[in-house]
Amino acid sequence: MAVMQAQTPSPSANMALLLQSLQKSVLIEGHQPFHLVLEIAPDTTPRAHARPVPSFMNGKVELFWAGRSHYKLVLNSPEFRQTRVVDGDQVEEHDDGDFYPRWLDDFVRMLLNPVPRPQVPKLIQQRLTGGGTFALPGRPAISMPRCLETSDRPAGITEETSIARVCFDASHSWYQGTLDFTRYVSLADYAPFGGQMIPRIWSDDIPENIFVEGKVTLLEKLSAGDLKAIYVSSPTPPKEQIRTVFLSRKEIGDRIANVPDYEWPPNDGVLEGYMIVYVRTDRTGQVRESYWDSSDNYGLQDAGATLALKSSLKPMLVEGAAVQMEGPLVLHFKTNRLSSPSAGATY
Repeated sequence: MAVMQAQTPSPSANMALLLQSLQKSVLIEGHQPFHLVLEIAPDTTPRAHARPVPSFMNGKVELFWAGRSHYKLVLNSPEFRQTRVVDGDQVEEHDDGDFYPRWLDDFVRMLLNPVPRPQVPKLIQQRLTGGGTFALPGRPAISMPRCLETSDRPAGITEETSIARVCFDASHSWYQGTLDFTRYVSLADYAPFGGQMIPRIWSDDIPENIFVEGKVTLLEKLSAGDLKAIYVSSPTPPKEQIRTVFLSRKEIGDRIANVPDYEWPPNDGVLEGYMIVYVRTDRTGQVRESYWDSSDNYGLQDAGATLALKSSLKPMLVEGAAVQMEGPLVLHFKTNRLSSPSAGATY
């Protein structure tokens, strides 16, 4: 049985709840400088339809935080490592690996940029929904978060990249998670720190039902010694820093450099149509990470994600520096039925 609550939209109340939740449960909005260690590993919680987590999706995020313009971030994973120090308007960055992946960046953005701010003006205009409990026979009741969610529907069709959501704890004004086209991270297991209630478990729900979990294994006040260690000894030029830029569906379409010929597997669903695949490129424009998002034939989504990894975009410069790109790639598929003697298709 589900008990759901919906309120008349109140932009002022919604904004007040959002600001209060950030102040109460988001570390960088508090007044206590801190040292945090977040250990990342596959989420082993039993879930229907969950898929195996790739072995490389594990690592550690460490943040020494004195303020928005004074912190040190250290990332460690099998395929990418970074140390980034921000001291005023100077940045020092050391990278080991040429590609900064989304699955790791999701946790960093949840730390440093937890709210999809471009969507806030639309979000606060929505009804606050959810709350209450949800229970299935023979199972314990689950508290449902309260959420603000928005999306654009031009011509009656949902634009996937416009979908955004912010959620709050069912009973307290704590920030419980966020969703947009580039991330879906939820928070749980709150405990006191520095006058706030801080979540100790972070769940990254990657498209394709891949779940990666971050656990806070250390959260302490920033020591005087750690504070002294946050300084830039040799600034890194912007062109040598890794930055990722979000592009719209049209912008990615305009930058397509190569989508190879592809033989789509036979399928008994829709034989010709379109799908949207999330892609993230390195700084050369080569797609290095892809996940399916939506499709006219869901049985072909794995094939679409595979094709995306063989594709590339024209490199992009921002202020003279090459950047990674992420966003929705539209693929056209055409195939034959499983019962057909042969199957072939083109992009």
